[in-house]
Amino acid sequence: MPDYPSEARDDTRPEVLLVAKLAIGAKGDVVRVDFENESWRNRLFERAARSALLRWRFPEGSGERSYRTEVSFKSPTAGPAAAAPQATAPTRPALLPGEQASLKPLSRVMPDFPPEGREAVTLQARLAINPKGEVTRVDFDNASLRTRPFERAARTALLQWRFPEGSGDRLFRTEVAFKPE
Repeated sequence: MPDYPSEARDDTRPEVLLVAKLAIGAKGDVVRVDFENESWRNRLFERAARSALLRWRFPEGSGERSYRTEVSFKSPTAGPAAAAPQATAPTRPALLPGEQASLKPLSRVMPDFPPEGREAVTLQARLAINPKGEVTRVDFDNASLRTRPFERAARTALLQWRFPEGSGDRLFRTEVAFKPE
């Protein structure tokens, strides 16, 4: 369970509730934590929750899986009813809407390192795939000004990926790592 962030002691909200989406690797490790409706106002709580959730372990499985859970922070100054911060365990394993555990790309195009890039960057990408197997949209988790040149290069490459045809739209998550040579 995450601790209430000490830097947030001036936050006047009696409770902060975060909804987290966890990506679980085949070995049961949490490999990524995303929050619904991320907000600068919640960044201290998201950092504390992410740190705790990345230590969670799940049973081994085949391929990456996704789980949703809620993390509740109760202010230590909210009165006697305020208990220690709690993170609730996932109630049932589930893929996020539209995700398919067995989806694998048929062809990949690797991005070029952007000329303005000066450092190693790893991006978490979400690809929307149409029934023809074409990538129609690419979104990045935790996008920032610092990563924008890398996002442009990754988006150009990821839009060229192809997947097996399927029924309906699908989602695929992948990691794109840039390392300077």
